[in-house]
Amino acid sequence: MQGRNEPCKHAYAAQAVVEGRVGKADTPDPGERIRDAGGILGKTTAERPTYRQDWPAYNLAQTREKSHFQTLMADLCRGIAEPPRKPGAGRKPAAMRDLAFATTFKVYSTISGRRFQTDLDEA
Repeated sequence: MQGRNEPCKHAYAAQAVVEGRVGKADTPDPGERIRDAGGILGKTTAERPTYRQDWPAYNLAQTREKSHFQTLMADLCRGIAEPPRKPGAGRKPAAMRDLAFATTFKVYSTISGRRFQTDLDEA
């Protein structure tokens, strides 16, 4: 509903289910269930704006994205404070900034942990 000032299609569908207008066993056709919901899908479809694409700039951004991501992420992580360490013996924990960088970069990469290890070593 944010930005449109009316309920989304999911709200209409939920209301139709609560009111018993959809999902009935005697509905002969699954497509009929959608039509029975009052044209929800068609009602919320809006005209999408289109924009011209600056292909040379787009290509440059795509080819430089990974290095920019690493630089920006490293700058962000530099501001992460270390929590106080518990006194006593034991292995020194990894820095929180390093953990934040590594986990975010891993998710950004969308590849497996084994394949990602090389990227992490290089970073």
